[in-house]
Amino acid sequence: MKSKSLIAAAILFSSASIASAADTGRLKYLSAFDPIAIRMLSCADILAKDGKRLKDADPKQIAKLSKVYSSAGRAAVVRAALEAPGAPPAPKVANISFESKDAKAFVTNDLRVHEARAAEFTAEVRASGFDITSSCVDSSALDDATKLNEWFAHDTSVLTTVK
Repeated sequence: MKSKSLIAAAILFSSASIASAADTGRLKYLSAFDPIAIRMLSCADILAKDGKRLKDADPKQIAKLSKVYSSAGRAAVVRAALEAPGAPPAPKVANISFESKDAKAFVTNDLRVHEARAAEFTAEVRASGFDITSSCVDSSALDDATKLNEWFAHDTSVLTTVK
């Protein structure tokens, strides 16, 4: 049973980046959703709302993990924005200064759109009946989130005010 849930989680997480044209149309700077950001923000939502399903889990620890994933989702959106000029698909706005107010507004908007898409994704998962909460406390997922947070804290000096 556990392997079926893990397979379902993998399929659902891999399809999380698939969004309609209307969804991507809401993005102001990025041309497409960042799948890592969707994964991190989905885990934040899942743990915040369904973390109590984990056996022997401390509610305070689950809340802390949810915050770690939320911060990692923010970092993933910022990283995607910073990498967008050199990677396909090209960003919607060419030649933007990441220190400008416009850049902050565009990336903040894109973060909100990613958060909304992640919430839609987790609602779809809940409606499907799958419980993928355990996939969010997997050590590799936590390592990915930690690395994103460390990158954001130490390796960038722009867009740090995106919340």
